[in-house]
Formats: sequence, structure tokens, C-alpha cells
Amino acid sequence: MPIRIQKHFCVLMRYNAWCNQRIYSAVESLSDDIYRAEHKQFLGSIHGTLNHLLLTDRLWLDRMQRGLFATVPKLDDVVYQVFAELRAERNLLDDSLISFVNGLEEEAFNSFIQYRSSKGGTPKLTVLEILTSMNIHQNHHRGQVHHMLNVSGCVAPSLDFPTYLDEVI
Repeated sequence: MPIRIQKHFCVLMRYNAWCNQRIYSAVESLSDDIYRAEHKQFLGSIHGTLNHLLLTDRLWLDRMQRGLFATVPKLDDVVYQVFAELRAERNLLDDSLISFVNGLEEEAFNSFIQYRSSKGGTPKLTVLEILTSMNIHQNHHRGQVHHMLNVSGCVAPSLDFPTYLDEVI
């Protein structure tokens, strides 16, 4: 029996939330200096990268819900200076993403969303393409945070999908 797209993305959104919990728990043990330390990474620091991930996930959810009416922020903005506030917002957003995907019907994944890009255009992507892009983007930047944790002397948690399946499902 084939797996439904909606079920697949529900699993991915829950996996995403699980990864975020593990990363945020590891980051919580860092000193503020290490958390904000500059690394030779695209977004500079663990702090900058986690803020970017929150901001871009919010933006994509807003685009899927509001299309061209979504507000496009500067993608390297730091929206939360305080780690505890950032973590609380991450948890809320992960819950919102899971609820959003849970509420989708199968046919919704093939519907097109037109949105304003950060470069000024108005491209279209399907919901399936947006959710796939979000998942890849999260994994990419979480990998950077994972690396920054390791080079900072912190043991970064396993984020392997089979580990998630063993622990959660």
C-alpha cells in the first residue's frame, strides 16, 4: 500500500521538531559567548543560524497561508536576542507546522502558491515543493549548527532519521 503524501510530510514535520528539540537542548548548555561566537559559516553563529531557521520557516508558513500577502523579512534578521524566547517560538512554530500539514488534504500538495520572493519576483511552487524545500533547508542549516557545536567542544546530538524512528515511532 503506497504511503500518502500527507502522512509522509507529517512524519517529516515531526522529525523536524524532534531535531530542533535535540539541537536546542544541546545549545542550552553553551555559555552565551560560545552561543554567539562567530564561525566561518553563512550566518556567522549558532545564534544567527537558529534565528534564520525560525524566520524562514515562519515566512514559508505565511506564504502557504497568505500567498502574495505574506511579508518578506530580511532573511538574516535576528528576531530574538534571548535564547529562551527563541526556543519558545521555535516550539510554537514547530507545532504550527505540524498542525498545518495535518490539516492538508492530499490534493492540496499539488496546489500552487504564488509568493513574493526575497529577490523581488513572484514565483510559484506547489505546497509539496515548498514543504520539501523547507525540510532540506532545515537539515542544511541544522548541519551547520551541529558542526559549530562540535568545534565548540559540545557533543552534538544524533539527528539521524533512523534514530528518530527508533525513539519516537
